[in-house]
Amino acid sequence: MSYLIGLGTRYTGSSSEGRYCDFLQDRLERLGLRVHRDRLTFTRWEPKRWQLQDDNGNTYQTASYFPYSGSTPARGLSGRLVYCGTQLTPTSFRTPDGHVTSDAGTFFAPARGNIALMDVVLPILNFDTVMKPVGFAEPSDAPGWPKTFVHTVMGGHENPPALASARAHGVRAVVCTWTNLSDELAQDQYAPFDTPYQGLPALWVNRTTASRLKTAAHQGRSGTVTLEATMAPGSVSHSLWAVLPGNDNSENVIVNTHTDGGNIYEENGGLALLAMAQHFSSLPRSQRRRDMIFAFVTGHFQQPQFTTPGGFGATSMWKAAHPELWERAVAGMTVEHLGAREWTDDAGTTRYHATGLPGWSWTYTTTQGRRIPTTAERDIYIGAARAWANPRAAAVVPGSARIYVGEGAQFWHDGIPTISHIPGPSNLLQAKAPDFGKMTFDPRLMYTQIRTLTLALTRVQDTAAVQLRK
Repeated sequence: MSYLIGLGTRYTGSSSEGRYCDFLQDRLERLGLRVHRDRLTFTRWEPKRWQLQDDNGNTYQTASYFPYSGSTPARGLSGRLVYCGTQLTPTSFRTPDGHVTSDAGTFFAPARGNIALMDVVLPILNFDTVMKPVGFAEPSDAPGWPKTFVHTVMGGHENPPALASARAHGVRAVVCTWTNLSDELAQDQYAPFDTPYQGLPALWVNRTTASRLKTAAHQGRSGTVTLEATMAPGSVSHSLWAVLPGNDNSENVIVNTHTDGGNIYEENGGLALLAMAQHFSSLPRSQRRRDMIFAFVTGHFQQPQFTTPGGFGATSMWKAAHPELWERAVAGMTVEHLGAREWTDDAGTTRYHATGLPGWSWTYTTTQGRRIPTTAERDIYIGAARAWANPRAAAVVPGSARIYVGEGAQFWHDGIPTISHIPGPSNLLQAKAPDFGKMTFDPRLMYTQIRTLTLALTRVQDTAAVQLRK
């Protein structure tokens, strides 16, 4: 884990992600596995410098840049600061006078040729629309199941700032603010994390800074947005994979994660896969019922360029490159975001604090079309979580919105039985969380989660393919 922390952020195609892949390959080869690399190319956007100033010489604290938004010259882009109002949904906007409109032109027109200031509502979702619990390792955890879900991941999906509309209406640059995040949690959010290139430079600020900017706008001040960034077509990133042979190579279990991410959780699943590979490679081949494939995919943080047409997530690229392996999969296991303590904003979103509880271990345990709680995967996961006393472990299925989060989505959509471990700590996308997230990380919880998933994988291996579909 210390090596991962030392690398810092590891966004898609970065040199730090490359070093992490080299590390994973070295450790897998030490276990005697042959490691394969899939070379993938894309256009990489990389920020170099960003800042926000007004014409009175004041510098404003930025929370972060908007990934893959756009770029400015070194001198920045200047214009009047114009407060446009609040984006309620992608097609609903409230102007400063309280008028609600579906017309983005009405919303952005006052900022034509200038700098738009806009508030963005982070959606508050009914949790059952996102995922529904179908089993708890400890039944006493059930009353504590969340009622609502507020997260920057879902903000990117459900209400991403309408930069394309702003660009279409002549806005030079945009400054965005989440209306319902504390200043501490808003800092360094890499969000939205999976949008295509927007062609319009944009920055995020917290609510304190936004208040100062609105005052400056009311006073008629001008500002300068600077976001120096490069676009590098033909950039290279790699997915890694290795096969651990079993008795029957006509079947396999694919265990996957991704290698790109921005902090201690996102993404540490590769370290869990190393531990699993070490365990199973230490066993005689006769104790491995079928082949095991360990896949470490790149591109999760730039899915528009790393998802096949009609596919789901960066794993779709790996599937397309290796159809002969995918077709033999009788089960999948996805491992992401281990070791998170629970931290949250208070009710007024003014203070970010620890609850004193471990984070939930949300784990999908179903196949496409099966939304009932009597699946083999549920029983396998819950049994393993109980065996290792994994706290707050919940088996879940997609909720009413049919959202499947994480790199297990391709398994689910293809009807492959899957156990997909996908906790969602509130600071998951916080690139430079205080001390890189170490304060909110619990290594003992990560150890327990790895042991739970390793036992679950053992039981998957011991189960006939026909039984895994029941």
